[in-house]
Amino acid sequence: MQPDVADLQPDVADLQSVTVTDAASFQNLGGYDENGNMVIDRNKQISHISYNFLNLPTEISFEGTNDKITYLYNAAGVKVRKTVREGDTLKMLNIWMVSVVYQS
Repeated sequence: MQPDVADLQPDVADLQSVTVTDAASFQNLGGYDENGNMVIDRNKQISHISYNFLNLPTEISFEGTNDKITYLYNAAGVKVRKTVREGDTLKMLNIWMVSVVYQS
């Protein structure tokens, strides 16, 4: 038996009211460059993202620290290395070679 369309409608009493706050009270949480690439994301404490000529991210820096993630790509834009550093300490290094991934 097919359900009646009226049975699928939510009851108005079940809906919660939505409060709209002043848009000026919201902070600017992100920024973009002329190519539409995100260059800052305060939700994730990202202070800067650098891009190469293929618009692929090459370095991500974080607010208030020397932490950063760097990426290296080949000429075709395929990722070949990812490095994660917390300050001067190397935390992770991934290297992609053909179909093998080296992770330390």
